[in-house]
Amino acid sequence: MAGNDRSSAANPGNAQASHRQPARRTEARQPEDPNPSPEDRIASMEEFIGRITTHIRAIEQQLDEKTEQLNQLEAQVMASSATPAAITAQAVAAAEGRIKLPKPITFDGTRSKLKTFLVNIDMHLDASNLTDEKKKIIFVASCFTDAAAE
Repeated sequence: MAGNDRSSAANPGNAQASHRQPARRTEARQPEDPNPSPEDRIASMEEFIGRITTHIRAIEQQLDEKTEQLNQLEAQVMASSATPAAITAQAVAAAEGRIKLPKPITFDGTRSKLKTFLVNIDMHLDASNLTDEKKKIIFVASCFTDAAAE
């Protein structure tokens, strides 16, 4: 206690400040009327219940909004996960503007089959979007068989 007296004596402002703070806390804890009437107590409780009800409604509204957002996200996930399983190679090619053609016919050097072979190869070159001339030549040469390959 002697130490507290010295600090109070050395700094009178601190003694007053420390003396005031407990008084404020005590005032805040004390109700205005130490013995409220039952009607006052009921009114106070009704006011408190009204505030709680307002908070509960706000929280319920937020919960409803979050539930709706969650449902939308789940629908998006379900839609995106179903899409890859349904896509086939032909659907991808069609989506990119290409048509998937069967393997090109081969050419064995028979003169009567040349026109059919050239039309077939032309369709394959257009569908494959080959622009490099060397790649086109390699592709056409890979279709040669027998005498045409020699």
